[in-house]
Amino acid sequence: MVEVVDFAPGDANRACILIINWNGRENLRSCLDSCAAEDYPYFDVVVVDNASTDGSVEMIEAGYPQVRILKNRVNLGFTGAGNAGMKFAVERGYRYVLLLANDIILDSRCLSQAIKCAEQTPAVGMIGFHLLGAFSYVPVEELGKASAQWNILEAENTDWVEGAAFVIDPGLFVRLGGYDDLLFMYGDENDLENRIRRAGYLLKRINVPAWHNAGRNVMGEKKLRAAFYSLRNTLIILVKENPCRKAFRSYLRFIRAACDPRVRIPDDQIILKRYRPSNVLINGLVVLAAIVSFLWNVPRLARTKRLHSELVRAERERKLRTVEEPNERVAN
Repeated sequence: MVEVVDFAPGDANRACILIINWNGRENLRSCLDSCAAEDYPYFDVVVVDNASTDGSVEMIEAGYPQVRILKNRVNLGFTGAGNAGMKFAVERGYRYVLLLANDIILDSRCLSQAIKCAEQTPAVGMIGFHLLGAFSYVPVEELGKASAQWNILEAENTDWVEGAAFVIDPGLFVRLGGYDDLLFMYGDENDLENRIRRAGYLLKRINVPAWHNAGRNVMGEKKLRAAFYSLRNTLIILVKENPCRKAFRSYLRFIRAACDPRVRIPDDQIILKRYRPSNVLINGLVVLAAIVSFLWNVPRLARTKRLHSELVRAERERKLRTVEEPNERVAN
């Protein structure tokens, strides 16, 4: 167990910028530089490294001595690293976590404005940003232009927050079961956000810009692996949220996107293109592998689905009690 830090007076809302890294040294360098420029007064930077072999850890140790590194001995995926990092944040007493993929560059006001939004909206569960490059590649210079134009905080309700950059209370993250480790990567935020909404919390997106080097990270070079996880996890999430018949019927359109050459996917649609890594034959084999993996993991999926339902129910009850107790004190 990690000892809880005694923070300085006035920083009860201390935040942790938590970066998930696997062999992303050059992207990580830019991410760390942008984190250092954040204008929020009370935050620390922690990198959870998934057994990188590209010198990422050595780069951090040499150039960023103020950054804490949590080193995993094996690659636990985005989900395993995220869960380990959030557990660390809870044990250390952080009030907020800004979780980042290693290929994010922040506007200097991302953290402070997200926390401002959270403080103004007690029912908010997760806060995302105006993420340039979330769906298709955008030149990094666009971030500077968007930052220069930003002048006032605006927040909107949304059904989905991009998982590459968001702010959350780590306590809520842990109470709801965190990421589903079965997913490993891709779709993890969709699954978590479904639980956040069912527990009675809002998802918000604020208009402060950040930039995502989407599709140009290490997984952009591993197309078959990315397609496998995208296809398998899509089916897992559909089954967790819907009756099986409806889930499989919805899944047919993703199979078609992978295997039907008549379905055109624009080159700049990076997320959709994950489903179609190669030719029809190889794509069909990837779909088959994804379905077989899903079927193999059905018992585990059933257990996780029951557990997450119980955690959501417990959090809804906890949330209701926190609302009722202040009202009772006022009435007395």
